Amino acid sequence: MKPKFVKNTRGSSQKQFRHLFIPILLVGIILTAGWIYLDIDDIQGTNPVAGDNGEKVKDEENKDSEETKDVVSEGDEEEVVNGQKDKEKQETENGKEETDQEDADQSAEIPPSEEWDRDLIVSKLDHFISPIEDAVITYADSHLPGADRAYRNGVHEGIDYFNEYVGVPIEIDTPVKSVAEGEVIRADHDFKELEKSYRDELLEETAELGKTPEDTLDKLRGKQVWVEHEHNIVVRYAHLNSIEAHIEEGYQIEQGEVLGGVGNTGTGAAAEGRDDGPHLHMEIWLGEDQRFLGEEKSIDETREILVEIFE
Repeated sequence: MKPKFVKNTRGSSQKQFRHLFIPILLVGIILTAGWIYLDIDDIQGTNPVAGDNGEKVKDEENKDSEETKDVVSEGDEEEVVNGQKDKEKQETENGKEETDQEDADQSAEIPPSEEWDRDLIVSKLDHFISPIEDAVITYADSHLPGADRAYRNGVHEGIDYFNEYVGVPIEIDTPVKSVAEGEVIRADHDFKELEKSYRDELLEETAELGKTPEDTLDKLRGKQVWVEHEHNIVVRYAHLNSIEAHIEEGYQIEQGEVLGGVGNTGTGAAAEGRDDGPHLHMEIWLGEDQRFLGEEKSIDETREILVEIFE
């Protein structure tokens, strides 16, 4: 009887294990390397597999970036605004300097009144028009600047436009026009006629003084409108019977615009309640120290100047 041999399985199992060990080791290395890669990306927040944590990191980074942009933008806007303010301030200062320079230039062009000779007066006033439509300069010496006014111990300072002396009819409320454009600096809408007794007292005072005080003369001119023109020229319209309602201080009047009507306010006739002797009394004052046209000039010289200007 042959003996039975028992198969040795131990050696076979060890052989099989050796065959499987290497593949299993390789799989482990691969898996380990994969997990390490995933952990690194998760920490950096760039791996889409990282889920909510990665998205939160991205959102915070985007928010920080937007805030940085907003800060930069606000800074740029503030810089632009400040730059605009600086520009406007500089333009304002430049404009003021130009205005001051223009005023200085204009002042330099206006000599003292005593230097206003015939040629200078005519050159500054040659654009003036007659205050009464179609009127000419009076032929009466007593109606011109520089004529004596013995009744008040003074000198006549203006040009009178009486009926039958200036080529056109003159009556109560004949329209009076501005000789040039300018600014109204006085309009006596509230003028009240002088009582005869008070007017007589004023004239008695002039006799005692031997001259006519300025405040007295101002009352004797009656209702007035004053208009200031360029080159420090002021024209006074006196003895008016009426003033247009819109003629007020500060009003910019146009050349030829009607400012009122002829009257006789401030005269002896008006103080007695009579309306006879209506006429326009117009004075032209020159220069910074304001001297009337005709001051220190002969009647003939003054008439020649006025004719050259108005005719």
